[in-house]
Amino acid sequence: MSRLPHPAFAALLSALILTACGTDGQTTIETTYPVLPDTHCAREPAPPPVAADDKLLALWLDSLQKAGADCRDKLDAIDSVVAKWPKHGSATN
Repeated sequence: MSRLPHPAFAALLSALILTACGTDGQTTIETTYPVLPDTHCAREPAPPPVAADDKLLALWLDSLQKAGADCRDKLDAIDSVVAKWPKHGSATN
């Protein structure tokens, strides 16, 4: 009948094995931050005067649409960068 090793011996052996692979006790964590795209949106154009004709109103609406599209594009670019960030609690690759 074989005997199991004494628990104290097993604990000492485990401690020796674990310390053989140890480091100097210091852990270095390197953090890299992604570069975010430009976040400055085109300014919203000032509304035309109340007595503006159809052409002025159309030009203002076009400028308003372009400013909104610029902002949406920049927010989409930021969203795509943030979507690549690791989720809370997950390991980074």
